[in-house]
Amino acid sequence: MRTLYTMTGREMGLAIDHPAQRRLLPVLAELITDLRACRDDADYFALQMKLLSHRQQHEGWRAESARSAKRVRQKKLPTAAAPPLEVAGGNPTDSASWQFQATVYTRLTHQLRSIGDALAWRVLDYRRDLLVALARHLPPGPMDPTKTGTDGEIHFVTRQWEDHQRLGLLHDLTNCLRIADVTVLDPEQQMLELYELKTNPDRKDPAQVARIRMAANAVTRGTALPGDDPHQRLLAVPIPYATHLDKLRIGAELARNRGAQTIAVPGGRAVEVYNLPAISRHWDEETFASVTNNRKREAARRAQVRGDAFIRKSSADIAGHDPFIPPWAIFPLPASDCALLIANYTVFNTTLSLPIVQDALRDAGVWSELAVGELKNNGGTVLRVARGNRLAGMGIMNFHPLLIELTNLDIWAKGVAHVLDAGPDGTRPWPFFQPEAQCWM
Repeated sequence: MRTLYTMTGREMGLAIDHPAQRRLLPVLAELITDLRACRDDADYFALQMKLLSHRQQHEGWRAESARSAKRVRQKKLPTAAAPPLEVAGGNPTDSASWQFQATVYTRLTHQLRSIGDALAWRVLDYRRDLLVALARHLPPGPMDPTKTGTDGEIHFVTRQWEDHQRLGLLHDLTNCLRIADVTVLDPEQQMLELYELKTNPDRKDPAQVARIRMAANAVTRGTALPGDDPHQRLLAVPIPYATHLDKLRIGAELARNRGAQTIAVPGGRAVEVYNLPAISRHWDEETFASVTNNRKREAARRAQVRGDAFIRKSSADIAGHDPFIPPWAIFPLPASDCALLIANYTVFNTTLSLPIVQDALRDAGVWSELAVGELKNNGGTVLRVARGNRLAGMGIMNFHPLLIELTNLDIWAKGVAHVLDAGPDGTRPWPFFQPEAQCWM
């Protein structure tokens, strides 16, 4: 899928300002509000069916736009079922206009997937170990309601609820559940059941069965996670998780009126929050470029950046893409602000001072060394860390909790120390804090 990073400035504007994107924004906020109001499995089932309806509708519009692009290239008319061409300046006889509209609808299906991710996180009680294990496979393709398999999965989930009052999560509605087709919650046995459904039950794929078994064993027995690296293991960190997401909430609230807001975050960080609707009211493009540069400088000052020893991360286009980052809809922000993040109408950039990270690591008993010169030359290594006889390299992904979830720096540093202490030799631990449900909505 084309991300904002692969688009020209004009294409980004067309995608974000597309009427279908504007129409989806209140739908996202409503779905998030509904999710937070769920109190039992009946509520979750009803919400899943509502989300399914929106996904199928947008998948249909995506498919018809793509078919129309192909037909127009062949000098034929768009399909009769195609949605109106709403790309600003688009031409119904231009295949590129239809293809761009298909791109927009693909983006919207990913935004709806992020709501499915939030449903999964909440139903699975924010168990990051479960969610990591089930995310370790290739990203899902489009949801095609015309395929027998898709219809069979929906039928299976419906029968599980109506006949047995067992909630089944449709994995195709998510981005984070990539192994198996359905997860069924059995309240009587207090267990989860993973189902790989086939039109012909006798034609099981051994590789798919093996992935399900690996995911289950990784969670219950501490064996290797699914994937190509047999050394990766889950590792529980027995420290309650804590974040500074209250700062992001304040920044988002202020940016709704001011357009841009910089907020200092404990632990050598600063967050610039940008609200695109408010920006369009306050500044033209040239003025906003100057505002952005000023905000970057202010963020560096507030994060106490020293020289070039810092890293930055943007929230743009994370929704429905990275299966290991918690979905925006569970962040402790108002539903409307979460919807703005999903749709990229609100974007935040976090600046992190690496020397302050090193100070926290030292306080936790971890030696560290900056590897800034290797950022481009050594696969993204940012820091080398050591404790006792264990030495490890940390890449940008290791800092995502600090940059996106605004994790408490001292807790994160203690987690690094725990990984270096507890991770068996020859393994690459995948840490998760216990508990962490208290941090999310």
